[in-house]
Amino acid sequence: MFTSLISLLGSSAIGSLVGGIFAFLNRKTDITVKQLELSHEKDKWEYELKVRDSDLAIAREEAKAKQEVAVIEGNAAFDVERMKAIAAVQAAERVTAEEIKAAGKLGWLFVMASVFNKLIRPVLTVILAIAAIYLNWLVIDRLIFSWPTMSQVQQYEAGMQAFAWVTAQASMAFAYWFVSRGTGK
Repeated sequence: MFTSLISLLGSSAIGSLVGGIFAFLNRKTDITVKQLELSHEKDKWEYELKVRDSDLAIAREEAKAKQEVAVIEGNAAFDVERMKAIAAVQAAERVTAEEIKAAGKLGWLFVMASVFNKLIRPVLTVILAIAAIYLNWLVIDRLIFSWPTMSQVQQYEAGMQAFAWVTAQASMAFAYWFVSRGTGK
């Protein structure tokens, strides 16, 4: 029996069977290794794509920030040039002592034109302010007598119109005195 078992184990059928099993196991191991390599390669490419996407997002944000800085710098340069132009206009409007001397007997015209130029806006502002106060007084005087006869909707509309009127006057005065007015030198 032992000899038949040894002859059976030594036969080519058993050798082929054992060889086939080990070949199958080797092939299965090769396939598993290849799958792991491909999975690793896929993960590597996904990582690279994520890195590229984050690089693109950073580049977009940098470009947006550069654009905002360029707009701010452009606006600042525009404002600087505008202020230089205003200063040049004001410098051109000044009457110097040399110009008065050069005009001779008509030098007083330069002085009067300069005085007129310097006083026209303040005088007009005071006149307009007095006229606005007078008109406001007239409106308030009329509203005192007609307010009780108005409906609530009419009172609301009148109040809103009065508010708009007063704020428009105030904004005009502030715009002149604090924004568009020259230095007066």
